[in-house]
Amino acid sequence: MEPLKRNSIFNDTEKKLIRAEEWAEELEEKLTFTVEKFEEQNQRFMQCGKELAESQELLEKYENQADEQREETRVLKIQLAALKAENIGEKPGDSSSHKTGLMS
Repeated sequence: MEPLKRNSIFNDTEKKLIRAEEWAEELEEKLTFTVEKFEEQNQRFMQCGKELAESQELLEKYENQADEQREETRVLKIQLAALKAENIGEKPGDSSSHKTGLMS
């Protein structure tokens, strides 16, 4: 029995199939590369999100500390003003300024 002869339609179809398979392999490689890059970017995004959250917490902590220090400073200024007023009201030679440690 003699092998079947290939006609031009069969040959063209076979060539198209080979090109389609090559194209599909190339597409699969590109897709794999794209997925890998997407996963890398997603990891970076997640890390940046984590760092941002940590930075926001730290900023809030520092803002709270600054608020507390401003309040302490305000109280100390009030106390200082009261002590100055007390010292100004002293009579010369009064030794009560030595008790506070302030000199007028």
